[in-house]
Amino acid sequence: MAQIKYILYSVLILFGAALTYTVMKPMVKSQWIASRENAAEAKTNSSSIAAVVKNVAGKNLFSANCQACHSIFKTLTGPALGGVEARGPWTKRENLIRWVKNPARFIATDPYAKKLAV
Repeated sequence: MAQIKYILYSVLILFGAALTYTVMKPMVKSQWIASRENAAEAKTNSSSIAAVVKNVAGKNLFSANCQACHSIFKTLTGPALGGVEARGPWTKRENLIRWVKNPARFIATDPYAKKLAV
């Protein structure tokens, strides 16, 4: 009788373990998926923060060096900047970057820029 009792206890323990595994596995898996999504979101947020910091730095650079002469839609002392990538050598982004980094050097090497500087 004692042996049957131990066999029944063993079956009940195995059944309980199987039931626990069946119930807990989806919960653990969903928590794992959620943690992966949170990690991906955190990575996206950190890259978003870096982009915002970069944009703020660009805005500050424009405000300090360009805004006095340039507007987006109005021609002031300098030409309007709206649509600048569709005209002149600025259609190539690397030329625009070279211009922003060192306008005097770009003026010396590009005829379109020389004409603008006069």
